[in-house]
Amino acid sequence: MGARRDAAPAKWRSQTSSSPPKLRSASDPGRLRQVIANLLSNAIKFTHRGEIVLRATADRESETHVDIRIAVTDTGIGIAPEVQERLFQSLPDASDGRLRSH
Repeated sequence: MGARRDAAPAKWRSQTSSSPPKLRSASDPGRLRQVIANLLSNAIKFTHRGEIVLRATADRESETHVDIRIAVTDTGIGIAPEVQERLFQSLPDASDGRLRSH
């Protein structure tokens, strides 16, 4: 994620609901890291003024589990509503319908 040189940098903020405990993820940590990096990269790319905020909050907690909600918000140009609907849909497999071993 390179720095923009053509505009004053946006203000950065990060927010957590409390001191985050050491967590073991039930998901793929590499994929989660990539998603967060992509969201932050896009926020940096399209936010020329204003702020970018990364929030991590405990959404639901039990004795053994906690669901963490991670959100990136910015004051950039935004995403058209029709594009937002497609953001997290699965991509079709490029194998022309043939099964592949993964």
